[in-house]
Amino acid sequence: MDIINNIDKIDLILKKASKIFVIGHINSDLDAISSCLGLLEYLKVKEKYIIFDDNILESGVSKIYNETKNTFKYIKSKEINNLVDDKSLIIFLDFNRKRLLKDENILNYFKYKIIIDHHEEAIDTIEADLKIIDVEASSASEMIATYLKEKKYNIPNNIATYLLSGIVLDTSSFSLKVKKITFDIASYLIQEGADNTEVQKLFKKNIKQYIKNQKIIMSAKNINNTLITLGKKGIKYRREDIGRVADLLLQFENISNSFVIAKLQDGSIGISCRSNDDNINMKEIMLTFGGGGNKNRAGANIKNETINNIYDRIKDIAKSL
Repeated sequence: MDIINNIDKIDLILKKASKIFVIGHINSDLDAISSCLGLLEYLKVKEKYIIFDDNILESGVSKIYNETKNTFKYIKSKEINNLVDDKSLIIFLDFNRKRLLKDENILNYFKYKIIIDHHEEAIDTIEADLKIIDVEASSASEMIATYLKEKKYNIPNNIATYLLSGIVLDTSSFSLKVKKITFDIASYLIQEGADNTEVQKLFKKNIKQYIKNQKIIMSAKNINNTLITLGKKGIKYRREDIGRVADLLLQFENISNSFVIAKLQDGSIGISCRSNDDNINMKEIMLTFGGGGNKNRAGANIKNETINNIYDRIKDIAKSL
């Protein structure tokens, strides 16, 4: 794994830093926040912060935030100008693209930058002193857990649980993008005290939301072994919920791909898509919508566009798959 080969380089940059800031992508999911907290927990520097700009949180992310907000220093992007100095380091986790920052101007404040991610680079990939981008890794949480294992760090139970939840999320419960090391690291996290019961609680469904999700599933249309469905008019969905619907749609017989299109809570239109077809690259499809992801799981947030137009584009794509 790339992170193992770069441990010395990571450690060298960490030693130079006076203050360290970690940041995950906007619209944080369990992998983003968990990988940030996993690394932040390990860091020895006196001043360390997690930059966290989201106001609307997925339920699992909200639970982790509430459990850790008094332990770790959460700050907003707009606060960093009062904190950084000329030896400050920023570490980008679970993303590498500028468009996934709340405020791109924060890049100008830092002398040192590291990227630790499992998504492919794009045209707007952030320039950094060290880029560890391992598209074979299941998740950023797997990468950070691997680093902590190599460092023989005793991971607190709650952090181990969070890291395991990040792996569970990005592998769709170990059904996508799983290699031997993924199971090895999951086993290691359990040995370190990760509680699978607590992981499942992070994925708990609200009954009202579950019913809404089932209504989306019932309206799915099959085009060329691809299920496509729309969120209900007048309802705003959480990103995690349309992602879960996309996962569920992929479990039906003779279905290789799924697309869910819905209005999100921030007013944008979200797309979540999944594939278990080795010949399909969902990340490449979502790049055409300004999004990203990886081969099997991807998505996009779109503004100034109608759901119907996006639906028509997705239907045309499905016909060609």
